[in-house]
Amino acid sequence: MDKKIEFTKAELKNPDKVLANLKTGFEWSAAHSKAVLTFLAIFIFAGGGWTVYSVVQQQTEDKLQENFYLAEKKYIDLRKKFEEAQAPKVNEKDAATKGATKKNKTPEIVIKPSTNPDVDYAGPIKELKELTAASPSSKAALLSALFLSEIYSNSNKLEEALQSLDPVTKGTKVNGLLSALAIKTKGNFQANLNQCAEAVQTWQRLNQNSNGLSFLTADVKLKMALCYEKMDQIPQAEIIYKELIDRVKNPSQQVGNSPNTSTDQIASREAEKFLRLLKLKKDQRGS
Repeated sequence: MDKKIEFTKAELKNPDKVLANLKTGFEWSAAHSKAVLTFLAIFIFAGGGWTVYSVVQQQTEDKLQENFYLAEKKYIDLRKKFEEAQAPKVNEKDAATKGATKKNKTPEIVIKPSTNPDVDYAGPIKELKELTAASPSSKAALLSALFLSEIYSNSNKLEEALQSLDPVTKGTKVNGLLSALAIKTKGNFQANLNQCAEAVQTWQRLNQNSNGLSFLTADVKLKMALCYEKMDQIPQAEIIYKELIDRVKNPSQQVGNSPNTSTDQIASREAEKFLRLLKLKKDQRGS
């Protein structure tokens, strides 16, 4: 139902004033109609434009992830060939008994892996690096970087593993689980390379952006404490150990997410052990 228009007694006594007000409003609308219509058009098309942008962005992400899985498959296929080449061969006598050998059989070409993943898996590694560089904030780039770091880590190439995570771990924002895993993994490699100061700085980003990631922070804090010990910053290590222990023993006093029943309890037990060892070391030093 249309809203009823009501006029005051003063307005009814002076109809010319009412008409003048209506005329003023009409003239303003007519004079500014172009601006009003432009604003409405911008509002409508902005909403539609955002929808189109979101669809295009998702299609781009889907394509990038498809390329990642293709590169991953190439790597897995190559690794399988290397593993098969290194597998123990069937004993010729047993093979003959089973009728598995043939006279004048052409010798099988054996593919032997080198110790350099950049040589063994040159093709998929190149594709993974391109995906990482193409759109560092995408999920496909994060997957590619994590997979690259694993490839290099499996070959004990920790420097290369660390470098592969650099493009997707810049800045301070932690954008979801994959981003958090990349940052945590980067800190792990830094610690393994005796770059404890850098590792602590990297892990701090997870502590500062831990919303929904509490299952990661307990393990990260334990690693930070160990790094502080390694840098001989004992008070900082003790503080973290005690925090991890109190988090489980006194959950009612904790702010934020409640302790995770698995990761927090494991970290708490480890913290108790390391705190006792730390106390023994201090006693031996006479401090």
